[in-house]
Amino acid sequence: MDIRNMRCVLLLCFISLSAAYEDVDDNFMTKFVLAKDKASLGQYFSCLVDKGPCDEFAQSVKSHMSEVVTSGCNKCDYAQKHVSHFFITTLRRDFPDLYEAFENKYDPDRTLLPQLDENLKEFW
Repeated sequence: MDIRNMRCVLLLCFISLSAAYEDVDDNFMTKFVLAKDKASLGQYFSCLVDKGPCDEFAQSVKSHMSEVVTSGCNKCDYAQKHVSHFFITTLRRDFPDLYEAFENKYDPDRTLLPQLDENLKEFW
């Protein structure tokens, strides 16, 4: 998937994310999705794993991440499940070092992310 397609998918998904998580700023979601390159996306991912600074939007998303992973995204609506699947897939594929840090932070026992993957596999 090229970066333009990635941005479009993220934009649609993160706009939907704001419906269930009202504290997530729509303007930041647009900024995240419209990141021009992998380095910009990497900065947002770095925030989520405490390896980089967070702006207001990234901090808001980060505040929900533990619950999403722990619950298997059970509270997520349909669109949020698409976003979560896209996020995990992109992180794993394009940022393996940050994915490992993500696992270490949110699933140190390596039991939650496989369940999350299973719950989200139909939402691609």
